[in-house]
Order: sequence, then C-alpha cells, then structure tokens
Amino acid sequence: MSSLASEDGTPPRDGQGKFMISPESLERDAQAARLRASGWSATRVSNHLGYGSRQNVDRAVRRAMDRIIVPAIEEARKLMLDSIAEQAETLLEIQQAAIADGDLTVWLRSVDQFGKLDDRKARLLGLFAPDKILNLNGRGEPEVPPALVENARKIEEQAAKEEAELNGRSD
Repeated sequence: MSSLASEDGTPPRDGQGKFMISPESLERDAQAARLRASGWSATRVSNHLGYGSRQNVDRAVRRAMDRIIVPAIEEARKLMLDSIAEQAETLLEIQQAAIADGDLTVWLRSVDQFGKLDDRKARLLGLFAPDKILNLNGRGEPEVPPALVENARKIEEQAAKEEAELNGRSD
C-alpha cells in the first residue's frame, strides 16, 4: 500500500474528493486488465483485488487500456502524418520536374495525388464531418422533422375523434 494511503488503506484523494493516481493504483489497474484478459470474471477480479464491484473493475480495465491504447494510437497517427509529409515532398519534386518538362499529364496526376494526401491527412486529424448530422433543438434534443410532427398531429386528432365517437355512443 502507498505511504500516502489513509489509515483504512484507501488511496489518498485530491482536493475535489477524487482518488489520486499512485504507482500502486496504476499497477492494480494493469493487473485487473491482465486478469480480465486471461479469462477471469469481473466479480472474481473485484474479490481478488478488492475493487468492491464489477463496475469498478470495468473502470480500472478501461483506465489501464487507455494508458496503453491512446499513446499507441497517437504514435501511429504521428508516423502516418510523417509518411504523408514525405509523400507530399516527393510529389512536389515530381510536380516541379513535370513543370520543367512541360508534361501536363504528370502534373495533373500529381495534383490529384496531393488532393488524396490532403484527404488522408484530414481523416487522420478527424477533420471530416460525419455523413449524417443529427439536428438538435436548443435543448439538446433531436429535432423532429416537420412532416413527422404533422403526421403525429393528424393521428392524435383521429384518435381523439374516434374516442369522442365511442364516448358519444356509450352515453
């Protein structure tokens, strides 16, 4: 247990009441991830490591995975961006040679390739908007298309009319 732990053995908390990260908590999260990966149930891991609940084990495994996966993704993204930059330099050289030789076909192909490189770079950086965007009203709720609202209104009117007819007959 960390020398910073309280007398009851719980990890120390920051000024906002959140548990502080310690080398021990990092290792414990990593051990939880290893045990889950080896086939242990979340309940068994919780009992073994003292997490208190399956949900806490799931959170610990996510924290451990984030520490591994996010840096790896960032490194892969950096390598791919470096590769795109190298390809752009090569394309620039090809363009300059095509201009010097007066070869319009090669120049046009290189322009097309520059566009493809830009698209790849934008995708890597997350700059492309999703294909479908959910419209939200001012309250953060999905905006309902007017035609759907109109159809719902008509259905409600028809239901009210039928209900009134039924009530009229039963009186």
